[in-house]
Amino acid sequence: MGQSAPDRIAAYLDEVTGALPAGRRTRAAIRAELADGLACAVEARLTRSTAPAAPTAVAEATTAALAEFGPPAVVARAFAGELLIESAQRTGLGLLCGGPLAGLLWVLAAPVTGSSWPDRVYAALTAVPAYPVVLALVVPAAAVSVAAGRRFGHRLHRLGAVTAQFAVAGCVAGDVLLLAAVAGTGPAGWATSAAATASGLRLVAAALAWRRLARLRAAAA
Repeated sequence: MGQSAPDRIAAYLDEVTGALPAGRRTRAAIRAELADGLACAVEARLTRSTAPAAPTAVAEATTAALAEFGPPAVVARAFAGELLIESAQRTGLGLLCGGPLAGLLWVLAAPVTGSSWPDRVYAALTAVPAYPVVLALVVPAAAVSVAAGRRFGHRLHRLGAVTAQFAVAGCVAGDVLLLAAVAGTGPAGWATSAAATASGLRLVAAALAWRRLARLRAAAA
């Protein structure tokens, strides 16, 4: 005997949400959205049916509704694409907002006692010659990933995911350079310790962001 209509819908929802590399809350929200849409689609077909009380009416309405929504793999890819856009935007925004804070700590840690802020900024940037180049690449990439998630950036959605991962990779490279530069400088003051801690935490966050973006890109492909 075949599955009942509720069981078929539940199996469909399980297959869609099971293919999404997302958190439990996100999958639950997507499942609820799909379940509501399918329930409305089935109800609409039963309303239009000439014999809604017939034993096969619900089964036929369920079959038609599932066919209209499309194969689970296709639906999962569509949702993964939306989640990828959101994740890329959040990642870029996090880099743009968190970068200045970490940068301020490294400026405070610059070995230039009693100098003006411009001197400190210059000392911090020149302490690691490659770091300004990293900044020049990461900041625009993060900005593109943020813009790609907005309405005016609709055509940049696919590019936004790529630039977000590029920005994350650049962030990792920059923090590794900064940490390597202070690794052998002897006892560290509070500013250097705070800056190194901030970069270490950002490395962990960047690794998690890279993994999330990579998994969503694979699911949306």
